[in-house]
Amino acid sequence: MDRKNLLRLCVGTALLLAATSVTGLHAYRVADVTYNITYNSLNGATNSNPTSYTTEDTITLVSPGAREGYIFAGWYANAGRTGSAVTGIATGSSGDTAFWAKWTLGFAITYNTNGGSGATNSTYTIPHGVITLPPAAEMTKTGYTFGGWYANDTFTGDAVTAIPTTGTGNKTFWAKWLPITYNITYEANGGSGATNRTYNIENYIILPTAAEMTKDGYTFVGWHDNSELSGDTLFIFQTGNTGDKTFWAQWTESTAITPVAIAPLKVYPNPTPDVVYITNGNGMEVKVYNLSGELLQRTNDSRIDLSAYPSGIYLLQVDKQTMKVVKK
Repeated sequence: MDRKNLLRLCVGTALLLAATSVTGLHAYRVADVTYNITYNSLNGATNSNPTSYTTEDTITLVSPGAREGYIFAGWYANAGRTGSAVTGIATGSSGDTAFWAKWTLGFAITYNTNGGSGATNSTYTIPHGVITLPPAAEMTKTGYTFGGWYANDTFTGDAVTAIPTTGTGNKTFWAKWLPITYNITYEANGGSGATNRTYNIENYIILPTAAEMTKDGYTFVGWHDNSELSGDTLFIFQTGNTGDKTFWAQWTESTAITPVAIAPLKVYPNPTPDVVYITNGNGMEVKVYNLSGELLQRTNDSRIDLSAYPSGIYLLQVDKQTMKVVKK
């Protein structure tokens, strides 16, 4: 190979290598490069944002931790914190990046609504005017009326209605709720033994039992929540109910044959750690319910084993009598 052709071969090889570097190897290296992210002006606040990224990453910035006496006002791409706040780094970006946290003097207001609604956490700055807390007209909770905001979770002291102009520091308020009182009306349908009463959403009620209800020539069957006496009979009234309630008594006409009087049943020991006994049961069927109205067992035995159930109150129904048993 002469000197001229050798020169041409060397130049061609160099151009090929340069092209490969630009189109292939260079593109790979850019995607593989990690760039640093620096966060400034945290002033002691914690920060969980990433400290590096690549061109393939999409970074969404989150707020730093709380800083006493200040409210976070956004991340900025310059030390002067001018222009618009920055929310992140877009895919395809490159180069080391720095962000500055902007803070405004102020404090947080936190509302513990205790199951209600109508209040949203907010902030306030210094100076400020009188800040009115959410009023009763805006606060709602099923079965309750709003009883005011308090500065402690035991609701001691006076209710708080506003933060005065001299108020400073983070504030937390707890909502107090008062159960609404509703009426229960018993329609005994000619019988007696039930007295109208009141209740609230927190009450658990055992309706008047057959032992309490009387009507000449009739036997008490149970209570219904409708005047047509349709559906299952009721003997308990669960917590969580609201509104005025009416219950109608169902009766069946007694037979011409005078029934043998059944002595009142007794349950012992009560409370019990596991087993109770029924006296004068005479082999009648015993039904055991929990306070949710769930039938747990049926038996004709005078010995009732409750050991498989958790501690609490249970109802034993024998004939037309209902007894309450406490399992320790």
